[in-house]
Amino acid sequence: MKKEKKFLQLSPRMTWVATVLLFLFALMGIHLLCQMIGTLEFNRWRFTSYFHHPTIFFLNLLPVAVLMFFFYFVSNRAWVSFLITGTITIGMEYVNYFKVAYRGDPFVAEDIFLFSEAANVVTELNVEIPTWFWFSIFLLIAGTVVLFFLGRGKLPKKLWWLRVAGAVLCIGFSFLSWKLWYSDMNLYNIQLNYDDFSGARDSEYQASHGFFWSFMRSVYLAIPTPPEGYDEAVAEEQLFAFEDVPIPEEERVNIVAVMFESFSDFSRLEGVEFVKDPYETFHALQEECYHGNLIADVIGGGTVNTERGFLTGFSYPQPSYRVPTSSYVHYLKALGYTAEGGHPGNDWFYNRRNVNAYLGFDRYLFIENHYEALSPEKPHADDCVVLPDVRRAYEEQAALDTPYFNFTVTFQNHTPYIAQYLVGEEYVKQGELSVENYYQLNNYLHGVADTAKQMAAFVDSFREDEEPVVLILFGDHKPTLGENNSCYAQLGLDTYETTNDGCRNLYEAPYLIWANDAAKAILGDNFRGEGPTLSPCFLMSQVFDVCGWQGPAWMQYQRTFRDEVSVMQKDSMYLYDGVLHYALPDDVVGRMRQYNRVEYYVRHELYQYSFEE
Repeated sequence: MKKEKKFLQLSPRMTWVATVLLFLFALMGIHLLCQMIGTLEFNRWRFTSYFHHPTIFFLNLLPVAVLMFFFYFVSNRAWVSFLITGTITIGMEYVNYFKVAYRGDPFVAEDIFLFSEAANVVTELNVEIPTWFWFSIFLLIAGTVVLFFLGRGKLPKKLWWLRVAGAVLCIGFSFLSWKLWYSDMNLYNIQLNYDDFSGARDSEYQASHGFFWSFMRSVYLAIPTPPEGYDEAVAEEQLFAFEDVPIPEEERVNIVAVMFESFSDFSRLEGVEFVKDPYETFHALQEECYHGNLIADVIGGGTVNTERGFLTGFSYPQPSYRVPTSSYVHYLKALGYTAEGGHPGNDWFYNRRNVNAYLGFDRYLFIENHYEALSPEKPHADDCVVLPDVRRAYEEQAALDTPYFNFTVTFQNHTPYIAQYLVGEEYVKQGELSVENYYQLNNYLHGVADTAKQMAAFVDSFREDEEPVVLILFGDHKPTLGENNSCYAQLGLDTYETTNDGCRNLYEAPYLIWANDAAKAILGDNFRGEGPTLSPCFLMSQVFDVCGWQGPAWMQYQRTFRDEVSVMQKDSMYLYDGVLHYALPDDVVGRMRQYNRVEYYVRHELYQYSFEE
C-alpha cells in the first residue's frame, strides 16, 4: 500500500536549506523587532540610526544570536530556539520600554532581583499597551508556527557531540565577547548616536546604544569591582586617621526622620505659575527650620537610592545589601538608641524586610505587619495615618527613657496620578500641557498640599514636648509626570540632565532639620537658616553638623570631600563652586577617586564601632 505523503514534506537536503534560511531570517527578525522596541518611541528614524553605527548594531545583535544558537544546540529544534529566544529578548525589551515610560529609568541588571516587585507594581499602574506589543506577540507566534512546519532540520542522534560542542562554543564565545567588548566602558562611551536621541537623559543615552549592549553594561556596573588603584590597607589607613566619636551622653536627643515620597517644591521651577499656591504651608514651616535641597540620583522611581544613601552615607549606585552592612543605624544602636521605622508599602518591595534588618533596625513596620490594620480601606496608608502613627511610636519609646531613632518612608504622592479628571483644586493652568499632564500635575500638587499640612501638624505635635527631639524631613525625588516625564518639557523647563538648571529641575528635592525647644537647649543651636545643596549620601552628616556632633570615622572622612563637592549626582554631575558641573578639575577628580576607594572599603567591611564611653 502506498504511504500517504505528509503535509509540506521536503527532501532532507531541502529541509536543511529551509531550516538554515528560516533560522537566520528568524534571528534577524527578532533582532530588528528588538531594535524597534528599543527606540522607546517605535520611531523609524531612531530605528535606522542603529544601521549607521555598525558597532552598536553588531553588539546588540550578538546576544540574540548567541542565545538563538545555544537553544538550538540544546533543543535540536529551530522553533523551540526561536520561541525561547524571542520570549526572553522581546520580553526584556518591553520591560525596559514600560519601565522608562512609567518610572523614567531604564531596565538594568540589578532589577532582575526585583522582578516580583516590578510585577506587583505593574498591576497598580494604568498601563497603556502599545499596538506594537500585540504585533510583537503575533510575530513571535507566527514565526514559531512557520519554523515548526518548515524548519524541521535536526542533527542526528549520533552527532550528539556536535550539539554539545556547539553549546559549549556559545558559552565560550559569550565569555570572550564579554572580555573583548561588553566590559569595555570606553568603547561604550565613545559610540555617540545623538542625531535622534538625547544624550542628556540616562534612558535616552542607553537607548541610543541599543538595549542589549546597555543591559550588558549594567551587568558590568552591578558587579562589585574595586575602584582603580584600590588598596585595602591604604583605604583602611585613610579612614581610621579619624576616630569614631560618640554623641555625648547628655546630647543624645531623640531623632525622627521622615522621607516623603515624591515630595518636591515646584515653586522653585522657573516659569511655573500657580493659580493657588500648594506650598504655602510648607514654606511657612521651612522658615523655622534649617533647610536646603538635595540633588537626588533618581526621578520618579528608585526611592531606595535616596533612602539608603541617607542611612549609610553611600553614593549612587547603592549596593545590594544582601548581608549586614555598615550604616549610621548601627552607629546609633551602639550608643544605646532603639532604631525603628515604617513604610506603608509591602515588605518585599526593594527587599526592605531583610535589608532594613541588615542596616541595624530593631523593628520595621509594613503593610503586612501593621499598616493594613490602620488603613483597611486603602492599599497604602496616607500621611494623615502614617505621621500620627510615628508620633505614637515615639511616645511609647520616650516612656522607656532611652534615646530613640525612627526612620519612616511615606507612600502618599506615589505615582501614578489620575490623568482623567481633577481630584481637588486647580493649582496650575493648562497652558501648553496636554490634557493628561494637566490633570496629573494638578492631582500631584493636590497630594503635595495635603502632605505639607500633615507635615506641619506633625511638627506641631512635638513643640511642647519635654523630651528633646530633632526632626529630619525630606523628599526622595521628583515625581514621574507624563510618559517619559513629558510634563517637565511641556512646562517649558530645561530637561537636559547635564546642565545646571536641567539637573536641578529634574532631581531637586527639599530637606528640613527642625528641633523642639528642649533639643535646642541641649544642643545650643537655633536650627534655622539655609543649608547647602547636598547629595542624599551627605544629608546625615549635615544633620550631625547642625547638632554639633562629630560622628563615626566614616562620616568625618566624608566631610573632607563633602565640603568641596557636596553633590555627586550619578557620577555625572557635581556641585563644585556653587554650580553643577558635568566634569571636575583634575586635582578634584584625584581626591574623588581617593574618596571612592575609602567608600568601597566601608561598603564591604562591617566594623564594630570602637569608641569608649
